[in-house]
Amino acid sequence: MDCNLDKNYKCGAGYRNNVYSMELGVTSAPKGFSPNIKIESAGMAGGNVAKFWLDGKRIPFRSGRGLNIIVLDNITGKVLSKGAYDTYGRGDGRMIRDFKRIPKDAAILVAVKDEGSRKLSGTGRNLFKAMGSREIARLKYRHGWAFVG
Repeated sequence: MDCNLDKNYKCGAGYRNNVYSMELGVTSAPKGFSPNIKIESAGMAGGNVAKFWLDGKRIPFRSGRGLNIIVLDNITGKVLSKGAYDTYGRGDGRMIRDFKRIPKDAAILVAVKDEGSRKLSGTGRNLFKAMGSREIARLKYRHGWAFVG
């Protein structure tokens, strides 16, 4: 599931000025783990934020410019890893390497802060397409984008 300019996906309060707020209740997780996930994402002009909540509690995370990613265990909801990837200034090489270590059944939460498209390669975009994102192809300069995969 993803939110971007073209979608208002129960995107919480919706979007204004490239601010995206996604709320998602996951009901098909194994062993009864049914989290409520909220993600806020905003480009520089829309508020410059990337924030994550799980079951109403904010996940402690120091977000940075680019793609901000939290990986959750799909059974317990435990945070497995967190990372801020500067896909404006540095590129996505570290993100691509880190993705190779993520368990296949993990839940991936993503929010753009400031700017995340400039040095996001085709390979990087394809990671999200493979997880079901249809909006990653439309991510533009300083736009927000939120995704759960």
